[in-house]
Amino acid sequence: MKSSGILRKAKTRLWDGVADLKYCGYATTICRAIKTVSDDFKAVALTRVITHRIFPQYTLNSWLERAAGIPEYQLTSPRVQAHRHSWLEMLIAEYEAKGD
Repeated sequence: MKSSGILRKAKTRLWDGVADLKYCGYATTICRAIKTVSDDFKAVALTRVITHRIFPQYTLNSWLERAAGIPEYQLTSPRVQAHRHSWLEMLIAEYEAKGD
């Protein structure tokens, strides 16, 4: 499967930021969503790309706060999830442009 396909499937497994997370069964992070749809080499490589892009932070929340300068009080779960969905859309477009 192409990387863009893995990312597209992962987007369907990523929590929407609205549904009751306790009962919906969706992943809260992009890396977890990727792992729910694939465990092949490309999926592992994609999780590495994501962690590399937020390095030296370990979570998107801390990256948004420290690197992007967004105040912690603005980092509500729905807003962070919306950012994850947007980021996935950008990654899908990036990999589709590469033909992957």
